[in-house]
Amino acid sequence: MCDQYVRDNEVPVVHSGTDAFMMIYDDMCEPQDQSVSYPSRNTVVKNSLTAELAIYKEHVELYEQRAKFELTKREQNINEQLRIVISDHNFKEETLKKDLHSIKLQLASTIKHNKSIVEEVSLLKKDFKQKENKYLADFLNIKTLKEKVEDKLIKQDQSLQMIHMLCKPRPNSNELKRVAIGYKNPLCLTCAKQA
Repeated sequence: MCDQYVRDNEVPVVHSGTDAFMMIYDDMCEPQDQSVSYPSRNTVVKNSLTAELAIYKEHVELYEQRAKFELTKREQNINEQLRIVISDHNFKEETLKKDLHSIKLQLASTIKHNKSIVEEVSLLKKDFKQKENKYLADFLNIKTLKEKVEDKLIKQDQSLQMIHMLCKPRPNSNELKRVAIGYKNPLCLTCAKQA
C-alpha cells in the first residue's frame, strides 16, 4: 500500500528555478479533475487517513482509560486520606469531649469543695467569735476574781487601818466621803476621828 502511494505520487525532480516555476504553473492550469483521474490514489489516501484516524482514536481511548485509571487511583488516594483525616478528627473530637466532661466534673467537685470550705470557715469564724467573747468574759471574771483574791491575801493578817491603806480606791464610793485627793475616807476612820 505504501509502495503504491509512492508510485502514484512520483514527482519529477526539479533541477532549476524555471523548471519549478513551470511545474507550478502547469499544476495551476490543469483542470481540477484529479479526483476523477486518480480514483485509486484517493482511495489509498482515504484508507490511509482512515487507518491513521483509527490509530489516533485508539490512542485517545487508551489515554482516556489511563487518565480515568489515574483519576480513580488519585480519587482512591484522596478518599483514603479524607477517611484518615475524618477518623482522626472524630477521635480527637471524642477525646476532647471526654476531657471536657472530666473537667466539668472536676470543676463541679471543686466548686462543691469550695462551698463547703466557705461554709466551714464561716462556721469557724462564728464559733471563734463566740469563744472569743466567752474567753473575754471569762478573762474579765478571772481578773476580777484575781483582784478579789489579791485583796483578800493582802488583807489577811493585817489591821483594819492597814487594809484600807493597802487597798485600791473603789470607784463606786461616794464623793462626799472623800478626805484626800485619790483616797477614800473609810467609814471606820471617820468613826475613829469622831470618837
